[in-house]
Amino acid sequence: MTLEFKPLSVEDKKELEDYFKLNGNVSCEYNFNTIYLWNNLYKTHFYKTDNYVIFLNQYLDQYYSMMPLAKEEYYSEAFEIIWQYFNEELKMKLPMYAVEEKFAKHIIENYKDKFTVTKDRDNFDYIYSAEELRTLVGKKFNKKRNHVNAFMRDYEGRYEYRPITTDHLDEVMECLERWNDEKELIISNQLKAESKGIENVINNLDFLDMRAGGIWIDNKLEAFTIGSYSNNKTEAIIHSEKANYNIRGLYAAINQIFLQKAYPNIETVNREDDLGIPGIRKAKMSYRPIKLLKKYNIFQI
Repeated sequence: MTLEFKPLSVEDKKELEDYFKLNGNVSCEYNFNTIYLWNNLYKTHFYKTDNYVIFLNQYLDQYYSMMPLAKEEYYSEAFEIIWQYFNEELKMKLPMYAVEEKFAKHIIENYKDKFTVTKDRDNFDYIYSAEELRTLVGKKFNKKRNHVNAFMRDYEGRYEYRPITTDHLDEVMECLERWNDEKELIISNQLKAESKGIENVINNLDFLDMRAGGIWIDNKLEAFTIGSYSNNKTEAIIHSEKANYNIRGLYAAINQIFLQKAYPNIETVNREDDLGIPGIRKAKMSYRPIKLLKKYNIFQI
């Protein structure tokens, strides 16, 4: 089957936006801004009909797909189209990653003799109460409050939170370069792709309806974070958060202040996954998620 897959570009946001709402998708992967930020790494292409969108992605030399954007009544049609494409055009079995639970159940019920479905804990999304993260009230947040208070005390009169605009691009990239120099756990091609993605979204903040904020200390940007509204506008997705490791409480401060300033009314916060990295998992669990959003991988037998 010959399908004309189109490479994803920033201009596709308005064309695809309604498709992301078709089935109430809530995981971070099924948000245009997430896909766009990581497009340099995963080389996303898409094929669109009136009823669904299917994806073709490539990581290094491996092709794979994501869950289609479709109402439940079109799950099978969309799934079988991409399945056929992989088998006939790419001459390979279909792998599908980061699938939400509802779609995974559909595959189990209808294709269990053709596909295996496995839970992917490393890619579960961490969901938090936005009000808890904005206020840090209660005993369970004692350590976080102490870190924030220590930062504000140690840098009183020296720090300032400001919204980030495209005019701050050079400062953001300089801050990110310093952060990358100290990071050891993430593969270099991922860092390079993320850096390019951050540059792209900073250049298109308004068009993408994304928000970013930073903390300057002695007029030097030392922390920044970037977020989006979820598809239903009741949740914020935090796509990237970087801070100087050597400044106590800076991560906790940018986390709290950004939500207070940029998303004062949202109900929940999606801080994405932990990639199976122990340090990231520990940090995300320390903010006491109210839910872990399950995701699954699908492999053709």
